[in-house]
This record gives sequence, structure tokens and C-alpha cells, in this order.
Amino acid sequence: MHRYAGSLRGALALGFVIVFARQASATTLAVTGILSAATSSNNTLLIVLLVVGATALCGLVLYADYVRSNKIEAFARSLGVPFRRKPTGSDNALPIGCSLENKGRNHIIANVLEALHTDELVLTLFDYQYTVGFGRQSQNYNQTIARMQAPLLKLPYFNLYPETIFAKMGKVFGASDINFSDAPEFSDNYILRGGDEAALRAIFTPALRQFLEPLQHLSIEGADDVLFLYRWQRRTKPRDLAAAIEQNKRLLALLFEGQQSMGQSPG
Repeated sequence: MHRYAGSLRGALALGFVIVFARQASATTLAVTGILSAATSSNNTLLIVLLVVGATALCGLVLYADYVRSNKIEAFARSLGVPFRRKPTGSDNALPIGCSLENKGRNHIIANVLEALHTDELVLTLFDYQYTVGFGRQSQNYNQTIARMQAPLLKLPYFNLYPETIFAKMGKVFGASDINFSDAPEFSDNYILRGGDEAALRAIFTPALRQFLEPLQHLSIEGADDVLFLYRWQRRTKPRDLAAAIEQNKRLLALLFEGQQSMGQSPG
């Protein structure tokens, strides 16, 4: 009994590797690992069950991604805007400037949606995946990133992200955070960092802070005329894309207003 339990635990762990595998080669390696582990226990039935289960799980994940792409494509078609399941050469540059670009390895861009492309604003949404760790300890992180580029923006570099328990620990050890005494809820919800504190205090007006307060899990990175918005390890559901686009445009408008207030006394 203990021998079978141990084999099952090890096999299930390897099975999860297969669930998150996105490429055929990775899936093949994972299945090979399962077969090796099961063979060592001389349990033929376990081999069959694990291979069938792993294949089914992998198929479900790939099918879910296929359905997701179809729904985003249908949404793009309803707007009459370009959509690409796989990135072009220029699409590969979309994450440049975002901190997620430097995390992990095996970076994958998919489902590129050009929501808006005018002289005043280019708004592109895309799914972004990267892998951390190796072997059984590896994990894939998936999120949807919105990239906005507006020539009229002239932002100082800043990074805004949720104030999690780990962020609070960083503050204990001296990590910086720009707080607003007149907006305690905003300051409790977010960590705001950047090189030009005076400019950021002017840009993050009361209206912008009030807009951001109820939003959950949101990270924003900005510099010069480019903004990145994402919720770490969360992909935007296709049915929520329209609302997300409008929310991004509203945020941009508030940043414009804040930028115009630079040079005035912070509120």
C-alpha cells in the first residue's frame, strides 16, 4: 500500500507538469517521466491510467486555450480590429519596458489584440506567459498585459502594484513607497515607487487615486509615453475585454489630467 501511495504521489506531481506544458516536446518529456516512474514500480495498470489521464488533462488545457483564442478573435471581429493568435516579429517587442519581460524564461506571447490604433493612442492587449524554476519545481505564470502608447504622455518612471504581505515585508526592510495622507485606502492598497516623487504626487491626483482604490490586483508601470497594465497571474476573460479596454482608456485620461497638473502644489 505504501509503495502504491508513493508511486501515485510522484506520478501526480509529474502529471501537473503535463497540465501546464504548452509545447509538444515538453509534453513528451513529461509523459516519459511518468512512464519511467511507473515502470520502476512494476505497475502496468498505473502506467495506463497515468498516461490516459495525463493525455486527457493536456488535451483539456490545449482545448481551453483554443476556445479562449476563438472568443477573443470573435470579439476582435466585432470591433473590426486586428487579432493574431501568434505574434509577429514586431509583436515580440511588445513587453519591452515591462518588468515581466525580465522574469523567468520561455516567454510566450499569444492572442495579440490591437484594440485601438490612432495617432493619439495605440492600445494593444496580449497574453503573456513565462516559466520560473526547472523540472518538477517549474511553474508557468500567465497574465494579460495591456500596453498603451500615447505620444502626449511624458511620464516619469513609476511602478504601482498591490500591497501584498510580501510588499509590506519589503517596506519593513527599507523599500520605498509613496503614500498619500489624504488617501489612506489608496496607500493601504498599493505600493507606488518612482524616481521623481514630486511629479508622481502631482500626477496621482485625488481623482486618479479614487478611481484606482476599488480595483483589485492591478499593476501599472509607466515611463515616458508608454504604460503597461496587468493583473499578475490573471488573464482577462474574453467577456471582460470590452470593460477592460474602457477602464484602460479612463485611466489614461486621468493620467493626462494629472500630467497637466504637474508644477502645481500636490494635493
